[in-house]
Amino acid sequence: MAHPLLRIARLKYHEGCVEQKLVLKFLNARCIKEGFSSEEDSFASDLTLARWVRDARRWAEELLEYDPESCNTMFEEDTEESIQSVRALFRRELGPDPARVDDLEATDALIKWAKRLRGFEFSQYRAQLWEFVVIVVDAALWLGWMFPRTSADGFVPRPG
Repeated sequence: MAHPLLRIARLKYHEGCVEQKLVLKFLNARCIKEGFSSEEDSFASDLTLARWVRDARRWAEELLEYDPESCNTMFEEDTEESIQSVRALFRRELGPDPARVDDLEATDALIKWAKRLRGFEFSQYRAQLWEFVVIVVDAALWLGWMFPRTSADGFVPRPG
């Protein structure tokens, strides 16, 4: 049985779409790296979520550079309205140049945004907390895809 993060992410997206495949690929790799093998496995600290946000952003930037076809297909599956809405969200939450926002500031802003989104600060159940993680990580992936940093900004792309 898949970890709850993967089950929640699978339900969040249209079945078989590129975004679903990419998000699941990233989350599955993170679950493996963290050693999550059951529903009982969870984060030990907020620092882990910050690390996942940093890694999601970097992974998305690398994918954009090394597999632009997948990213272009994902963008084509979405509407222009939706993409512009995401751009506006990042500019509202992160400022006029989201690519220049460092990982800690981005993490803080995305967590605050997600808490306002559905009142996650009141989450009492593990499923609600996992849903929160999926939403924040998904936003971090989109930040990397929509506003990739350049090597001048401290990001040095690397394969794979």
